[in-house]
Amino acid sequence: MKALVTGGSGFLGSNIVKHLVEQGHEARVLLRNTSSTKALEGLDHEKAFGDITDAESLAPAMKGVDWVFHTAASVSMWKGSWKRSHEINAGGTRNMVEAALKAGVKRFIHTSSISALGIPKNGEVGDETLEWTLPFDFAYNHSKREAEKEVLKGARQGLQAVILNPGMILGERDVNLNGGSMLLDIRNGNIPICPPGGNGVCDADSVAKAHIAAAERGAVGERHIVAGVNATFREIFETVAEVVGGRAPSLRAPAELAHIIGKTCDFFSTFTKKEPDITFDKAFWSSCRNYYSSKKAQELLGFEMTPIKVSVEKCYDWYLKKGIMTPPTPTFR
Repeated sequence: MKALVTGGSGFLGSNIVKHLVEQGHEARVLLRNTSSTKALEGLDHEKAFGDITDAESLAPAMKGVDWVFHTAASVSMWKGSWKRSHEINAGGTRNMVEAALKAGVKRFIHTSSISALGIPKNGEVGDETLEWTLPFDFAYNHSKREAEKEVLKGARQGLQAVILNPGMILGERDVNLNGGSMLLDIRNGNIPICPPGGNGVCDADSVAKAHIAAAERGAVGERHIVAGVNATFREIFETVAEVVGGRAPSLRAPAELAHIIGKTCDFFSTFTKKEPDITFDKAFWSSCRNYYSSKKAQELLGFEMTPIKVSVEKCYDWYLKKGIMTPPTPTFR
């Protein structure tokens, strides 16, 4: 099969390209003129230039394509990014769906997020039916839910569309330091306080392979959670510290304090016009135990529940190989 991958120069997209090639498929990557291709180094792929926010640029990119993997997105969790997040995540997805319908592609695989789902009550594990119930909203979460609506609208019009909802992804080719920034921060001692919540952690290879399986046999018009292993942030940070040689934060921030810090940073960002390291959106999300079941994807797509330590080691080893991180300096006594 020939596949078009949006966001192919990014973390998950490049891993999808890797597994497409390994499985004998052809990969075409949608790139902007300014896109870096570091994540694609060593991977056989065809280039197509365009932008998901430019509808007219998408038709040539989809010509002759069987599958489309739409991973491109804005991942900002800041209220100041509301307009831009919706332009990219919702508007860009609308453009992709319409172009795919016109091109007659056989499968359209949309990368959503567990952030598009509702937040489970403490002690509960969410599934694909969980909907947003909070009385307020966040830029990223809302834009990803709006993107899902565009995909489902396309499915009602005949598009063979499948939705995947990953958790926090770790692994190789994270050149933009998405989940991988955690490794550097813990090594350098830049995370002094641990948030009280938790999250699903999934392996980049496992999620990429699940995307390809979704193109082959995913349930059309349905979500498939690929959240991976559920763990508290303390457990995640301790695992990272064990692998990279850093120190996990010993202090735990109450949710209320985290919220205050996030709101304060948001307030000052209205003057600086720059996204702060801590936002209320991030603080709130990290204060919740965002645990979801990947059972459906395990059964339908063969999704692999990779241990968190294995994913961290893959990311760390790749960072060492690329010079993004260096081995810890031995301590002599």
